Amino acid sequence: MARGGRRRTELARREIKLEYRDEHGRLLTRKEAYCDMSYQFHGHGSSKKNQEHRLKQIEREQMEYSKSMANAASGGVGGSRVGTLGMVERQPRESYRNRSLYTRRILPSQ
Repeated sequence: MARGGRRRTELARREIKLEYRDEHGRLLTRKEAYCDMSYQFHGHGSSKKNQEHRLKQIEREQMEYSKSMANAASGGVGGSRVGTLGMVERQPRESYRNRSLYTRRILPSQ
C-alpha cells in the first residue's frame, strides 16, 4: 500500500507540458491550438484568406530553413547554431520618444 502511495506522489510531482502541433509539425501557440480544436469540434475550418496566409508563412519558414542549412553546409556565414535554425536575435528597439521628457530633474538647492 505504501508503494502505491509513493507512486502517486511521484506522478503528482511531474511537470506536464502540453505541446500542440499542426499537420506540418509546427509548434502552435495557445491561440492557434484553440482555433484548431474549435474548428474540429464545430466541423468547419478557417477562412480561405487565413489558410492562404498560413500556407505562405509555412513556405517562407521552409525556405529560410533550407537556406540556412545550405549556408551552414557550405561553411558560410550563419554556420552557428542560431544561424542553422533560421532564427535571428532581434535587437531591442530604441524608443522614439524623448526620454528626457519623462525623467524628473532635480535642481541643486541654492
